[in-house]
Amino acid sequence: MSNCCSKSQSAVETTIKLLQPKWTLQIVHELQQGQRRFNELASNLGGVNPRTLCQRLRELEEHGIVEREIKSSMPPWVEYSLTKKGTSLHGVIDSMVAWGHEWADSEAAVAHK
Repeated sequence: MSNCCSKSQSAVETTIKLLQPKWTLQIVHELQQGQRRFNELASNLGGVNPRTLCQRLRELEEHGIVEREIKSSMPPWVEYSLTKKGTSLHGVIDSMVAWGHEWADSEAAVAHK
């Protein structure tokens, strides 16, 4: 295997490792729409356990993909948004959405066999 291919493989593995945990891609996709409070994310994602959502948000924050901003009003609240690094995932997510729209019918047909 050439050095080029091994670098590409390593980059793919790194991306998968970061985005693989359940709900991660959905959170990033939701935050593409703009800032969200925790409860908005939970409601819009539907079905995510609050503990899991909290864990994923922390992981994304640690990786510099999501930022957490505390709003100082009464009562104070927290909003989440994508960082510049998180925003750079738009192309990845948009490509996945387009692929899903194009191939969803054929995948559903295979699943029903």
